[in-house]
Amino acid sequence: MSDSGADYEGRLPDAGRALLEVKVFAGGRTPPTTLPAAAVKGWLAERVEEWSDRPIPGLVALEGPAERVLEVLVGHPSVSFLVWHEGLDEIACSVGTVEQPADLAFDYGGHRTTPYADAAVPPSVAAEAVAEFIAGGGERPAVVGWKEPGFA
Repeated sequence: MSDSGADYEGRLPDAGRALLEVKVFAGGRTPPTTLPAAAVKGWLAERVEEWSDRPIPGLVALEGPAERVLEVLVGHPSVSFLVWHEGLDEIACSVGTVEQPADLAFDYGGHRTTPYADAAVPPSVAAEAVAEFIAGGGERPAVVGWKEPGFA
């Protein structure tokens, strides 16, 4: 299995301010589901496995309090990216730390969608960001740099 699958296993620490529940969305195709925070890593691993067999990976969203949403690309063997939303006023994407494949795309609602430019991070970093989001009570993860999103 690629780096992308195992990264979500065992990374969710228990902390006093950690989220107890997380609303999750998968690819814009299904209605949101609220899961216990401890179940999120298994849910993500299932999405990684599901999208690993598809021609393009998928995007999942984790919603915390105060309309804070962390979107994560899952299912690509070597890269991921992150998008942060805080209400309707703030959006940011991860600062890329690895080369982003020129043909990188993701499935969102059945549509091939282009990610923001220079936003690729290793799947292991995306997994750390998910763990930090949950352990930090839904705050923006600091494990990655953030920038204003744009296209090349």
